[in-house]
Amino acid sequence: MNTASDLVTRVTELVSFPDVAVQVNDMLSDGMSDAEHIGAVIEQDPALTATLLKLANSPVYRGSAEIDSVSGAFTRMGAGEIQQLTLGICAGRAFSGIPNEIISVKDFWTHSLLCGAAAKHLTRIVKVQNPGLVFTAGMLHDIGHLVMFHLVPKESMQALALCRDEFDAENLYLAEREIFGFDHADVGRALGELWNWPTTLVNCIARHHDPFQYPDCSDNEVVIHLADGLATAAELGSTDIADMSLVDERTWDRLGLDQDAAEELLAEVSESVSSLLKVFVH
Repeated sequence: MNTASDLVTRVTELVSFPDVAVQVNDMLSDGMSDAEHIGAVIEQDPALTATLLKLANSPVYRGSAEIDSVSGAFTRMGAGEIQQLTLGICAGRAFSGIPNEIISVKDFWTHSLLCGAAAKHLTRIVKVQNPGLVFTAGMLHDIGHLVMFHLVPKESMQALALCRDEFDAENLYLAEREIFGFDHADVGRALGELWNWPTTLVNCIARHHDPFQYPDCSDNEVVIHLADGLATAAELGSTDIADMSLVDERTWDRLGLDQDAAEELLAEVSESVSSLLKVFVH
């Protein structure tokens, strides 16, 4: 029987975390490098540079003037956000060549970017400790699915069928737990830990379905939980999340947010994602 760690070990024999992401992460984590030196490392990777600049100029970051340099992106986003985005972009790129027969690249990124954009928009009305984290956490929250769909497609299809039959077609993670004994969030946690991602990012990925099970859950984790529900609502063309089983009722009090305010974000989030897809899906 596979474990989440077994799957991650197998998939990382096929893909590796890009060196530039490791280097940027180390430089920002040690606090000894300035934006100019980090920017020089990033600019050695033209694809990463281009993606960061497109994000800096996207509706998600709401800039009034066009950013045309990595140093400008640092000014707009901040070093912490650049660090998180570099991790996210490089992780997505590492898995872009991993085939699966269950979900298209566009469908995967549509949901992932909807979640990231929803999380980013939520931090404009909800105060969290690390707002620079949430877009990347939303973008990577389902990264475990790519591992599972590639390595264990037959069992993943069984989980999807079970979800349709017994879990209202929404809570796939519950079906995965019955089939595998773990879910895609556990796989995402194992991957993040193996690749030494920041603990705050790993926790957002690992806990996005059930943050309230953890006594130390952060507001960031609850924001990703809500953003995942909003992303699903947007995909279904819904403007009403009141009855969605994906969103824990405790979310509203924890974030000091009412459902009407969250639902108002849906149209704005969906509009943002159309431009983001052009960045991530080629």
